[in-house]
Amino acid sequence: MGFLSQLGLKPKSRVCNDGARVFSRRLLQRLELGRFDDADQILATSSAENRERLTYGLAASEGSAPLIEAWANAKPQSAWAQIAFGASLIVTGWEIRGGSYAEDVDEDNWEPFLCRLDAAEAPLERAMRLDDRLADPYAWRIQVGIAQDIDRSLLRQWFHAAVARDALHGPVHLKYFIASTEKWGGSHAEMFAFARTTAAQAKPGSMIHGLVPAAFNEFALAVRDKGLGPLRTSANASEVSAALHAWLGAGPGQLDERLGRISGGFADWALNEFAVACYLCGAQAEARLLLQALRCEIAPPHGRG
Repeated sequence: MGFLSQLGLKPKSRVCNDGARVFSRRLLQRLELGRFDDADQILATSSAENRERLTYGLAASEGSAPLIEAWANAKPQSAWAQIAFGASLIVTGWEIRGGSYAEDVDEDNWEPFLCRLDAAEAPLERAMRLDDRLADPYAWRIQVGIAQDIDRSLLRQWFHAAVARDALHGPVHLKYFIASTEKWGGSHAEMFAFARTTAAQAKPGSMIHGLVPAAFNEFALAVRDKGLGPLRTSANASEVSAALHAWLGAGPGQLDERLGRISGGFADWALNEFAVACYLCGAQAEARLLLQALRCEIAPPHGRG
């Protein structure tokens, strides 16, 4: 069941779920040609958010797993190849497990799923050592740790190690946000505190501001059977609207103009999170602008797990 459907929303929109694979096509083509140096260069020259999307899209592409493994074997000193190899194991593991709640997962799928997560540890930890500037391997390692239900102190350790390398690394903040949610061992209080604290520290234009609407949406999913009316308050609407303006670096009256510049990558995730949260919290004017900006393609939220 889709995220919006779970919230009881029925926008006249179709779900577009292959954007990351399309985005990664050029990277996949380099691996098909054995041009591993080119693949390294594509990732090295991308933003942290685009690297996350490229890596996920590559790992999710049909037939990519042996190509990524060949890249990692051919270039054992490439942090990018090791990150991609770890991500490939994670993504293919989740394809085996499926996205259902744990109690609905087929018993036969648990062992291969967990085996792939265990196998992802080594290349990701190798990538941490290969390049001490990169926060990316920590983001993926946190994703593995969440599903393994490991000691939460390790998740915090990896997060702090990552932000010591890149204080405003969007993907690592998103992965740790997921770890803070109630369904993955955190709590609503921890989730909102993390989203608000990190957003307050983020610069205008950072995707980290998208954690504020993501927190409201996660809360809505958790309490949907109790009704969503209490979410619709002027304080919540103002908070989500302020986060939206901060994400876009928009002053009063500039939302429409700034939304017109948005396209692809993590912007799809943020647009979706903000659109739903604005609707739920009662920021109706912003919700209408965001739905227009989505161009009738609702992008499934990133990394729900």
